[in-house]
Amino acid sequence: MLYLIGLGLWDEGDISLKAIGILKKCEEVFIETYTNKWLGNITSLV
Repeated sequence: MLYLIGLGLWDEGDISLKAIGILKKCEEVFIETYTNKWLGNITSLV
């Protein structure tokens, strides 16, 4: 299954609780930071 999850505008506080639950179930997580400078910490979510 492929999920496309919006990370919000600023940091990990902008991600929905449902999205966090999905991220924790995934085997691999990729983050694209080319088009937006995201100042959060993705490792704190999973």
